[in-house]
Amino acid sequence: MCPDPGLAEEWGKVTAVKPNSPLVGLRASLRRLGCAVLRRPTASRPPRLLNERGLALPMALGISVVLMISVTAAIDYTVSTSRSSGLSTNRISAYALAEAGLNNALAVLNNPATDPLQQASLPSSEASAGSQTITGGTVKWWGVLTGHTWKLSGLGLVQNHTAVSIVRRSVGAYVDISTNLTETFNTHTWDYIMSTATGNTCDQTIADGNNTGNPVTVAARLYVFGNLCVGTSQGGEGVVSVGPVIVKGKVAVNSSNSYVGTSGSPVSELHVAVGCKYASGTQHSPCQNTTDHVFSTMAPDTTTPAVTAPVPQWDTWYANALGPMHPCSTSSGTGLPTWDTNTTRDNSVPAVWNMTPNTSYSCTYTDAGGSVVGSLAWDATNKQFTINGTMFVDGSASITNGALNKYQGQGTLYLSGTLLINNGSKLCALTSGSTCDFAGWNPNTEMFAIIVNGTGGQDPAGVSVWIYNSAFEGALYGTGKIRPEGTSAISGPMVASEVELGYNVSTGGQSISFPALTTAPIGLPGIPNAHATVSPPRSFSG
Repeated sequence: MCPDPGLAEEWGKVTAVKPNSPLVGLRASLRRLGCAVLRRPTASRPPRLLNERGLALPMALGISVVLMISVTAAIDYTVSTSRSSGLSTNRISAYALAEAGLNNALAVLNNPATDPLQQASLPSSEASAGSQTITGGTVKWWGVLTGHTWKLSGLGLVQNHTAVSIVRRSVGAYVDISTNLTETFNTHTWDYIMSTATGNTCDQTIADGNNTGNPVTVAARLYVFGNLCVGTSQGGEGVVSVGPVIVKGKVAVNSSNSYVGTSGSPVSELHVAVGCKYASGTQHSPCQNTTDHVFSTMAPDTTTPAVTAPVPQWDTWYANALGPMHPCSTSSGTGLPTWDTNTTRDNSVPAVWNMTPNTSYSCTYTDAGGSVVGSLAWDATNKQFTINGTMFVDGSASITNGALNKYQGQGTLYLSGTLLINNGSKLCALTSGSTCDFAGWNPNTEMFAIIVNGTGGQDPAGVSVWIYNSAFEGALYGTGKIRPEGTSAISGPMVASEVELGYNVSTGGQSISFPALTTAPIGLPGIPNAHATVSPPRSFSG
């Protein structure tokens, strides 16, 4: 058999054959077989084109292999990219959920019903963590309190798109808690004597109830949600001498010696939604100076500035204040109240707490971080209270020693029952001689607020706070009525269903002007009500 012509090229490369070369014999054998033997090319005769038969299949196979490798690489790259993209998306989602968990923990601490200085406010580990399932995954949160600092954790869980694993991302932050005993605020809730009742002919009455010709005088800002009556048709007299006066109903001036402002001393502002009427005359809207016995520096109008009545958070402070749930960390003396007889806010303490006994006492509740939440002390010798923070008694209290009693500090006392101040007793932040110094008192530096939920009992029916021939300098809140009676003098904001100014007044009772509040004790209704401030988170991780 002759060699494949494809070997021609190799044969053609033979340019010289040595005599003893094997190729000499090979050529001879090929000639005997009749095979052509290529001679080396010469300059005068170019080589013939070489035959390439047999190369197509190897080349096709090679190309196929290369294409298969390329396609496989492309598919693997696409799958890998898709897997990487899915994992990246899941990690981003899990991180967002973890941040949501951290926000949930912060929301719990900032909830007014939460005491942020108690570990029980948050779960302490992932095993007991708060959990919420939302679109895309699960959110978890917990925290550990050490002293006044929380270490908060948030965890996000997302099902991997391969459905064989869970993508986890966690974040953390530290939050510092500071104890507050006062709070700065800019609402006007406690700038007034406020009556919240509506729907009666007179929801707020200012008049001398004994008709003696000694009008009750109100020199404090007024906010009446219903109708205001000044004086009575039987001759009772009342005078409002300071503004603004805001009435969401109507004003009725019912006697000739009764006024809202006078021509020589008008009130600063008069806003009455429905209008004014003097005696049996015609009702006008807006009110008319002189004709309606109302006088204001600014023209009366019908626009009543919006102010929200404060709402006490009884349960919150029952749980967090010095009292039933947090008794004294340290105490001394006798005369302290019985905070409660059980662990339910139900006005269960039968005996009225005498706040001003002949013996001294003191009580302080300190939280886990060592900060004072509430303290109360009575110096019987000097007739002086020292108050700070918020206290809660599940019963009633009274001040009946007939003395000039002084207080210092800023504090709030909650009573499930009622309050009675009588027998000529006085409770003031600032004194002058034998009486209260109303003109010099600054409620933004010294304030005792008493918040009362009950009615009746030691007070008349329907009355929460009864002040009889006595004096008070501070803030009062009553679920029922507040009744300053007889010769009583009051300075400070009062909020109740009705403040009965002039009830049984015999020698000219009075409500005296006071500065607007910009700083108030923690616990005052309507004021941010946590006794501790939650600082912004710091030192994020994750």
